[in-house]
Amino acid sequence: MKSLFATLLLFALVPPALAQSPTPAPTATPAATPAPAPAAEAPKERARRFVVGAYYGGTDTLTFREVQVTSGGSTDKGEATFESEPNLGLILEYRQMPQQSWGFQAGLIIEGKRDFTKAKSTSGGTTTEVTYTGTRPNYRQEVLYANAVYKWEQFYIPFGLNYAIPHFTPGQTNSTFTIRGQVGVQFGLGFQFTELFGMELMAQATGVNLRAVSSSTTVEYGDGIMGSGRLHAKFAF
Repeated sequence: MKSLFATLLLFALVPPALAQSPTPAPTATPAATPAPAPAAEAPKERARRFVVGAYYGGTDTLTFREVQVTSGGSTDKGEATFESEPNLGLILEYRQMPQQSWGFQAGLIIEGKRDFTKAKSTSGGTTTEVTYTGTRPNYRQEVLYANAVYKWEQFYIPFGLNYAIPHFTPGQTNSTFTIRGQVGVQFGLGFQFTELFGMELMAQATGVNLRAVSSSTTVEYGDGIMGSGRLHAKFAF
């Protein structure tokens, strides 16, 4: 009886919170905030491309500064200049032109045939001017070229070297002509309107060496320069 009374008394003195301690509920972990997705990068312009194009060339001038004319055992020195008609041609090119950086162009220009319309020569103190009629002498050439290029966003500057493979057909003459190519230069300014289309304004000087021999006279024209201004239109793919 005393044991039961002691048990009831102990239960009465202990607070209910201590008599039964409930297990605390687990604290909910807040969901992690997802990281923002990285912004999609704008597609980069492809720097390496093949190019097909065309050009329009104005009046070309073929100039020889050290002409030697030998006839009858005597030799005179002088100069000679030939002017041609405007011409058209084809451009084939491979290039690498990244933006804000250096690149290159390498290709082949197949120039159309053009007739010479005028000639001017100075020899032995005498100046002679000729306007060709009838069967005119004509000229065409293939030009291998390589350019260094610096390109900004759309503007670019190409400059470099070329080598000409010339073809010359004389007009009404009995002379035999020998012509060969030399190293030349070109430089200009280009603008890329779209990724696939651009235009260039170029100055080109190709080198040639010319010799003419007839039964009584030999003319050593020496090394000359075919100078011209060109407008190029280029399509890349």
